[in-house]
Amino acid sequence: MLKKIFSQTLKQLFIVTTFAALILPISVADSVAVTPVSAAELQTSLSGRSWLWKAEGVGAGIYFGPGGQGTVSYRGKVKKIRWYTQNGKVCYSGSGSSCWLVYKVGRDYYSRSARGGQPYKWHPRRSTRKGNHVF
Repeated sequence: MLKKIFSQTLKQLFIVTTFAALILPISVADSVAVTPVSAAELQTSLSGRSWLWKAEGVGAGIYFGPGGQGTVSYRGKVKKIRWYTQNGKVCYSGSGSSCWLVYKVGRDYYSRSARGGQPYKWHPRRSTRKGNHVF
C-alpha cells in the first residue's frame, strides 16, 4: 500500500514538474516583452548628441546633428551624413550607411547592428554625450 502511494506521488510530481518546465518559460517570455523604441523618442533623445566608439580611438563616432544632418568619424576619416529614425531603428547614410536596432526589454534599452550581431545595453540618452564630439 505504501509503495503504491509513493509510486503515485512520484508520477504526480513528475507530471507537475514537466508541465511547469514547459509552461513557465512561455509565461516568463510573455512578461518580458521586447518593445521597439519609437522613432520620436530616438529623434528627440539623439538630436544634438554624439555617440563615441572608444575602441576606434579619439573622434571615432557619430554626431546626430539637428535636422538630420550629422558627421561620422571612423579611422581618421570624417564624413558628412544624413541620419534618421524609424520605430526601433537609427540609421545614417552618406558615402556609406549603417543602421542599429534599438529596443527595450523591461526597463533596459538594447541595441545591435541591423546587419546582425549580439545585442548590448545602449540607451539613446545615457550612452551619448551632448554636443558635437566628432571632428
